[in-house]
Amino acid sequence: NDRPDMAAKLLEAGTTLMQLLGVDKNRYVLVVHTDTDHVHLHYLYSRVDREGCIRERDAKFRQYLLEEACAVVA
Repeated sequence: NDRPDMAAKLLEAGTTLMQLLGVDKNRYVLVVHTDTDHVHLHYLYSRVDREGCIRERDAKFRQYLLEEACAVVA
């Protein structure tokens, strides 16, 4: 069963994704699901950093960053 290995790799990829999105200093949560047919990662991050600054980006730019970050992590 390679699910534990895949879960560890996804958590590592999620951490890298947060760095690439520039929110690694913000509060975030990464959750790996291994109880489905396919192992996958959910992520949630706060747009407010630890100093109280709001990280505001328009939706198209956020989508671009996500696509670029996923390409690097994949």
